[in-house]
Amino acid sequence: MRRSPTPPRPAVAFDRPPSGSWRRGRAEAIARRRVAPTLVLSLLTLSLAAPAAAQVGASLSAASDYRFRGVSLSNGRPTLSLDLSRDDPSGLYMGASATVAGAHAGPQLLELQEYVGYVRRTRGPWAIDAGLTNSDYARYDERLPSIAYQEAYVGLVGRRLAYHLHYSPNYFGQPYGTLYSEVDGTIRTANDLRLSGHLGLLAPTGGRRDDKDLQYDWRLAIAAAVRGFDVQLAWTGARPDSESEAGHARRRSALVVGVSKAF
Repeated sequence: MRRSPTPPRPAVAFDRPPSGSWRRGRAEAIARRRVAPTLVLSLLTLSLAAPAAAQVGASLSAASDYRFRGVSLSNGRPTLSLDLSRDDPSGLYMGASATVAGAHAGPQLLELQEYVGYVRRTRGPWAIDAGLTNSDYARYDERLPSIAYQEAYVGLVGRRLAYHLHYSPNYFGQPYGTLYSEVDGTIRTANDLRLSGHLGLLAPTGGRRDDKDLQYDWRLAIAAAVRGFDVQLAWTGARPDSESEAGHARRRSALVVGVSKAF
């Protein structure tokens, strides 16, 4: 369900990449583009390069749908994701995630993402957060192309609220730049439930100023710890709607169920 405060964590039910100590708990060269060596290199970098004081973590999550910024990237199919992260006391953090989706021919690689960032606390209640992400999406479905893009972000992160602004020069392979602005909030209740909300707006840059190009997404979620697992139920979607039937199915509002386990 991404990690994201950024990352298309697209808003996914488990918003993944980036997910440093001050980031939401949010992230592919693909099979034909030497994904395996890339992922192995990321694993070695995270596990071997980290000093003793750094925190290295991993999590495994399953979701009924992979949603990124309100849009389904798995065509409503269930997914399984592996996330690796490294947080350094200096404020530097990095990580990598890989996601596979169910398909007619069996599980297929959907996404591989790597990120690196730096967070610095201010004298007030906020921290300044900035970083870069690299994302690759495989052509696991004939209707969807394989795509790679990069994105930079900067924002303010507090205990309950976070704001980030993202810029991509080639968002999902588009020939123009985009800005994505998002606000996230989290509240923990007395019975230890976590209520969270997300609102994002995607806009093209340059000479494109048509209001029809503006896209917004939202997510409302409730999560709880159950016997060592994190269980989450989220309602998410994106607008404006697509004119095509396939596009409408990917953008329409939906309930997404997910379970994750941290190691």
